[in-house]
Amino acid sequence: MSKPIEAILFDMGGTLRTTNMRKREVDNEKIREMIALLGMEMAEDEFLGLLQENARAYRDWAKKTLLELNEIELRTRWMLPDWPSDQIRQHALQLNRLWRAATVKHEIFPETKDVIVTLFRRGYRLGLVSNTTSSDEAPSILKELGISGLFETIVLSCVVGIRKPDPAILLLAAGRMGVSPEHCAYIGDQPGRDVAAARKAGFSKALILRDQDKLESKPELESSLKADHTIHNLDDLLDNCPPRSAAQPTTVYDASLSTLWAIRNFPTLTDFFEAARRMGFARIELNHKVTNPMLAGIDMKLFQFSSVHEPCPADIS
Repeated sequence: MSKPIEAILFDMGGTLRTTNMRKREVDNEKIREMIALLGMEMAEDEFLGLLQENARAYRDWAKKTLLELNEIELRTRWMLPDWPSDQIRQHALQLNRLWRAATVKHEIFPETKDVIVTLFRRGYRLGLVSNTTSSDEAPSILKELGISGLFETIVLSCVVGIRKPDPAILLLAAGRMGVSPEHCAYIGDQPGRDVAAARKAGFSKALILRDQDKLESKPELESSLKADHTIHNLDDLLDNCPPRSAAQPTTVYDASLSTLWAIRNFPTLTDFFEAARRMGFARIELNHKVTNPMLAGIDMKLFQFSSVHEPCPADIS
C-alpha cells in the first residue's frame, strides 16, 4: 500500500511545457547571432551542421553515462571544442540560450499555473527536477508565471551533473525538501526516464502526462516502467491529488522572512505567508511594497509578524 503523498515533484519539458525540436525550421537569426557573437567567418549552414553533429554526439554520451555538463563545459568540450576556450567560456551562457532558442520551441501549457497553485493550496510541497542543458531557463519560466516561490527546490541536471534515469537526482531533491521518498510523487512524460528514476528512487507514485498517441505507438512497456497513472492534461492530476490534511509546520528558523521576496514569486500574499511557514520561518516582516488590497481577506491572526516597514500598507505617497 502506497504511503500518503506529501511532496509532488515535476519534470519540465513535456510536463509543464511543450518541447518541440525545430528540425526543418531552425531559427537562422539565432544562428547568425551566435556567429556574430564569436566574431567568426563561417557560412550559416556549415556552422549549423557542425553544432547539430556535436549536439547529437553529446546527447549520445549523456544518455550513456547519465552525466550532464554545465553550459561552459558543454560549449568548450563538445559543441565548439576547436575554438579558443577562453572565448567560448566568456559567452557560454549566451551561446547556450541562442542555440536552444534556435533549435527548440517551447510553450507553457495553459493549465500549468492554475494546477501548480491549486496543488500548493491543497497542502502539497512542490519541487522541480529536470534534465536540461540550461541553468536559467526553468527558473526564469517559473518566475514569469509568478509561481517560483511555490517550489521548494529546483534541481537541474546541468547544475548537479547527473540526469534521469539516475535516481540520485530525485533523491537529491527529496533530501533538500526533507521529505522521505516514499512520501513523494513524480510527474513526467518519459517512462524510460521519469518512471524509471522514480521507481529506483523509491517514490510512492510515478505519473506520466499526455500524448496518448505517442504512448500507444510505443512497444509494450515492461512492468517496471508502467506509470501508476497516465493523465492527458495537467488538470487530470487534481483528480489524483485531493486536499491534504493541514499539518502545523515545524519552526526551523528563529527569524523573519520579508515580503520583499514575495514580489513576482507568488500569486498572492497569502501564498507567501503559507510558504514562509512551511519553510520553517517563525515570523514575517511586512515591507513597504505591501498595500491594503494585497492584505484584503487574509486572517492576520494565523501568522506571526516581527516588524512593519514605513509606510505599510503603502497606500499613501
